[in-house]
Amino acid sequence: MNQTLFLRFLSRIERSKQAAPLRCIAFRVSAGVLLSCAAALSGCSGGAGDAPDYVPISGTVTYNGQPLTSGRVQYTPVGQGKGHSATGMIDPDGSFEMSSSASIPGVAFGEYMITIHTDGTPTGATPMDSETGGPPPGHPGADSNAAPTIPEKYTVGATSGLTDTVDENHSGTKTIELSD
Repeated sequence: MNQTLFLRFLSRIERSKQAAPLRCIAFRVSAGVLLSCAAALSGCSGGAGDAPDYVPISGTVTYNGQPLTSGRVQYTPVGQGKGHSATGMIDPDGSFEMSSSASIPGVAFGEYMITIHTDGTPTGATPMDSETGGPPPGHPGADSNAAPTIPEKYTVGATSGLTDTVDENHSGTKTIELSD
């Protein structure tokens, strides 16, 4: 009986020696297939190389030499080129900081038209009160704390005359001077 157990033990050892290389080869093939799939899929994920570069841009907006006290600066990409829209809210001191979204500060590389939008009505469209000669009560221009109205040309990209090229050489500062 001991001899039978010993022979079974030897046959198991022989079988495991024969099976070990097969298991090793199967493992290597499986690992190779998994690595190939992982490498192929990583190319489809829009990796970091596809992400646009951004430049943090801040600056000031003045109108007739005085800081614009509220409103927003809008960067709109020109044509079909690179770039993403970006906005910066104008603070009471005329300063602004651009961001492409709530989570992305700055402006992506590209060519941009710039427009300025205030809480007031553009100069060319300001309604007048026939009695006072000024804006009617309740109109944004009637409130002394409201942003000054600006010429309508600055609210349209095609007529604003304001542009910016954002690339690796951009200083990160933009001064925008508006006038009548």
